[in-house]
Amino acid sequence: MNKASIKKLTLAVLAVTIMVLLGLFKAQNDGDRSFHRIDLSKNDNVECSVDIGQMGLLKYWLEPNVFTVTLRCRTGDDMLKLRCEAEGVDAIISQGSKKGIWKKLSPEDILVKRSKNTVPINLEVAVPEKNIYRKNVQTGQIKIWNNDELYSVINLKIINSKY
Repeated sequence: MNKASIKKLTLAVLAVTIMVLLGLFKAQNDGDRSFHRIDLSKNDNVECSVDIGQMGLLKYWLEPNVFTVTLRCRTGDDMLKLRCEAEGVDAIISQGSKKGIWKKLSPEDILVKRSKNTVPINLEVAVPEKNIYRKNVQTGQIKIWNNDELYSVINLKIINSKY
């Protein structure tokens, strides 16, 4: 074999190795997000359970106390002016997409509806590090308001199935 063939073979092996490593990294990163579809109605209490024990191994060891909860809330009424706030849990609330920096929403901001009366809500939740090594990590509520009236409550229960 000449030097050019060895160089091409080495580059091909390196490219395949990088693709495999990136695939493994992506698979580990998928466990960072907990996705839930919720049907909201007036005066409704909805239970939402998030298991941090199901995170990817890399994420669990690097930063187990910060994770993303993605809620897709469907409402029956198109005329609602919804807003939300977190209570009992440290969370940054946003309606951003997967790409780009999320704009933090304040409790006064009106939530934007997407198609079919779906309201996307993203929560970047941070729990105290001392709590992640027990079964029941934390509980909190996401309160959904319509103007100044409480519309619905999402009870967020964070658990760790590894304990």
